[in-house]
Amino acid sequence: LNTHAENHINISPIVQVISYNDVYGKYPQMMGWWSASIINKNGVIISNDHVVDAGNGALASAFSVCITKEISKKPVCDYTASLIERDDTMDISILKINPKDIYGNDVDYSQFKTIDIDYTYEPKNQDETIAIWYPWVWADTISETKGIVSWVSEYNGYNYIKTDTLIAWGNSGGAFIRDGKLI
Repeated sequence: LNTHAENHINISPIVQVISYNDVYGKYPQMMGWWSASIINKNGVIISNDHVVDAGNGALASAFSVCITKEISKKPVCDYTASLIERDDTMDISILKINPKDIYGNDVDYSQFKTIDIDYTYEPKNQDETIAIWYPWVWADTISETKGIVSWVSEYNGYNYIKTDTLIAWGNSGGAFIRDGKLI
């Protein structure tokens, strides 16, 4: 993980994303809470497409971004995000933290801890990995599990990684890490 000696407001580049549907209607609906990773100092975050999809291809109306400031404490939801791009085939979405926080203050993106992406990683059996996310069962705290790559396969032009890393509902969009980089 990016551990430079900079002054960060969060302890991890992994954030919680809460998706809402119909926020402008009479009864806003929370779709669920998920995970995402801050990948650069411009407030860009990467997650899964099904995190932003309200079902049947419809998009969530709004997103809260929550960061963990202290280990074992609930994340603080002071930010919102906008959808930048999505790819349902690859199940990837790109969001950007909005330039104003929920209090109307300017967001200083340089204060967020980030994680680099390893674009060259080629998975191999027995590679050690770490998963960091906000699983549904323990959604109010960030969780980390370790595991190994137990199988690699190519299907329809895509590489698939099977792992023995514990994964639970709500982990979607979280970080799967090898050697301190997102894979």
